[in-house]
Parts: sequence; structure tokens; C-alpha cells
Amino acid sequence: MAEETIKAHCNKCVGIRNHNILFSEKEHTQQNVDDDRDGIIIWWEDKYALVKCLGCGNISLMHTSWFSEDCDYNGKPYEKINYYPPAISKPIPKWINDLDTFLNSEETQIAELLKEIYAALYNDSKRLAILGIRSLLEHVMIAKTSDQGSFNKNIDSFYELGYIASKQKDLIIKALDVGHATTHRSFVPCVDDIMTTLGICETIIEMIYIHPKKMEIVSKRIPKRSK
Repeated sequence: MAEETIKAHCNKCVGIRNHNILFSEKEHTQQNVDDDRDGIIIWWEDKYALVKCLGCGNISLMHTSWFSEDCDYNGKPYEKINYYPPAISKPIPKWINDLDTFLNSEETQIAELLKEIYAALYNDSKRLAILGIRSLLEHVMIAKTSDQGSFNKNIDSFYELGYIASKQKDLIIKALDVGHATTHRSFVPCVDDIMTTLGICETIIEMIYIHPKKMEIVSKRIPKRSK
């Protein structure tokens, strides 16, 4: 018997892809909400499917649910889909393994923090992820400038030493403010907020740690100019 194929999100391919259903189970429940025999009946349904991406082979659990009282204008119940691990729109950087080799012993927490941020994202822990990004930015700045005693002073020193340009300084300030708002102003970031902030943070890391080391490798392969 041929396996059933459906469209589903793949975290490795980062998008909707064709998946095979390896296993599925459906649960249907209904309840009479009135004591009368002809009372109102509501129902809800859950379908769990273990799916495998036909592109990369990644396996995830897809949970589709319906509720009779949550409908569109035509009376059709909305379909809600959740994935485990949660669907994300950004894969972990390919250079993360290189990062370990480019850091000195005092900077190893930078790589560890980045991995923990993605672990929080995969567990749908949005606030933990954004707080991790704030901490990661601070670690990067302190590693290059030493601790100046406050976020603002660390940013100023980071800028004055030439690690970032003025526009990047503004972006870092805004990225840090997302973390401040989450900590002190009960702000709950959405996935897009986290992806934007994380993208800024990863760009800084690439610029400071990844590109210089890789360009050193490239430079060593370039033939010398003839005199």
C-alpha cells in the first residue's frame, strides 16, 4: 500500500514541503451541552500524524485540530495545525560548528548560548529565546571590549573600537530593547520579532568571528603577485 503524501512544514528545508505520513491517529469527541435530549451537541477532533519530509528526510509530529464552535462564515470549522518540534522559519546557521573552532577559551559561551537559543525556539519558548539573544549580544560585546558596567557603555565601547558601524549600533540598541521589554514590560515577542532580532545578532557574530577567519584561509590560497 502506497504511503499517503501531504503538504507540511519542514524545519530543515524551512518551508512547506511534501511529506509521507508514517503513522496517524484520529480522535473524535462530542458532548451534549444541554440536558434535553435534543440539546446542542458540540464536537472536537484531533489528528496526530508522524510525517517525514520527502526532501531532506526530517521527521516531525503534525497535530491538526478542529472545534465545531470555531467556524468560518460558511460554518466550516477552522483547521489548526501545530508541529512538534514547533515550526520555525529560520534554520540553525551552517557555520555554528565552525564557530566553536574560532573562539578562544573565554568566548566558548557564545557558541553555547546560540545553541541554547535555538533549543528554546524548538520548544516554543519565545521569551527564553529573546532573553538568550540579549545575553548573547552582551557576551559578544564584553568579549571584545571587557565589561564597561552597563549595556549602553558596552555598546558605545563596541562602536568606538570599530566592531560595528553607526547603523549597526542602532540595530543592536533596538535588539537589546526587545529583551528589556520582555524582562521589564511584560512584552511577549512573536516568532517574526525573534527571527529579526536573532538575525541581527548572528550577523554581528559572523562579521566578528566567522568572516575574518575564513578570509584568512582564503588569503593563504591566493597566489602571490609576481614582481
